[in-house]
Amino acid sequence: MLRSKKIVLLSICCLVLVSLVAQVFATNDSTADTKLMLEKYRQKDEVEIKKQLKELSKEQLIEDANSLSTELEKATDINVLIPFAQEIFKRKDEFKNTEILEVIQNNTYSPTTQQVMVDLFTVKNENNLSKNELKKLLKENTVRKDVKVKIVANSRFNKDDVTLLRDLFKEDNGVLAFMSLKKLSNTNSEEAYKIAKKVLSNYKSESEEKVSASLKATVKYLKSNKLDNKELAGLENDFINLNLQIVNTTNDNSLKDSSIFALSELMSKASIDEIIKNESIDRELKVFAVDQNFMVLKEILSKNPTEADVELVVKAMEILPISDLIANLEIVAESIENKDLLKRCNDVLKNMRLNGLKGNQKWLDK
Repeated sequence: MLRSKKIVLLSICCLVLVSLVAQVFATNDSTADTKLMLEKYRQKDEVEIKKQLKELSKEQLIEDANSLSTELEKATDINVLIPFAQEIFKRKDEFKNTEILEVIQNNTYSPTTQQVMVDLFTVKNENNLSKNELKKLLKENTVRKDVKVKIVANSRFNKDDVTLLRDLFKEDNGVLAFMSLKKLSNTNSEEAYKIAKKVLSNYKSESEEKVSASLKATVKYLKSNKLDNKELAGLENDFINLNLQIVNTTNDNSLKDSSIFALSELMSKASIDEIIKNESIDRELKVFAVDQNFMVLKEILSKNPTEADVELVVKAMEILPISDLIANLEIVAESIENKDLLKRCNDVLKNMRLNGLKGNQKWLDK
């Protein structure tokens, strides 16, 4: 698990650094220092660069990477900085926590350099409670928002962090708000739902990021809390209607997609039904929803389905045939009296046997 986490973080760091170096080659007005830095590495192959980087002090390693990321815009060659990322993480034990934190707080460094150092601190301290030192920086007004986003993404939060995450959500309308509410939802779904409910009650005046985060937080709350059937049905119905209102009226495609994903993630009979029959939802998103809800459809077939229930499943299988549902649909088909529905059912079963895909198991733990 730890090895997997390290690989993921290293990959992220590599991608970030790679994007930076690439920007250098497309910039015509680079400073003299940046041009000199380029020439230092540009004409060398990867083996030579790795050798040269090993000879640098850790301070110079960071400074060189930072120099290549400070004034740049677009990328053409994306390979030069991969060795930088590899060397930084190989030498993580050479860096003191205080040194890493100093770079993260020092805004003379580029935001990307600071984000890389957040990743470095996370890897270096993954088994150490001192990682909480990163969370302390979230209270500092001088820390850049995009750096705070990286800190929030990398940090673990608990019940004592509710106020911190709530404040971060209030101070921003963008990615930081989205990430903060997501983390709060994982930590305390009821507190996140309180915020989400307020945002969604006036969603037209809120940012797309805040609305999207609130939709996800509401789904989390509805799925993870033990509510009585009547209360749950009422909240779920109101939430479905809200999402349908957004889907049917908004001109913001990103917000529309967020509402469709929220409906799908709810994983209920009512929500998948609304997605399938809504003509304003693209087929690609309906395919996604059927894939995500295949176990919901299977459950529908196993509980004395009505003809309307069977028609829902048939429509879903016409969109995306899933072989896991063949046996259940075959049993149900034996008692269908509606000739048109029976024909559609038999036609879709034939296609499911020929072209059906296995149910996507990744949704079972959601």
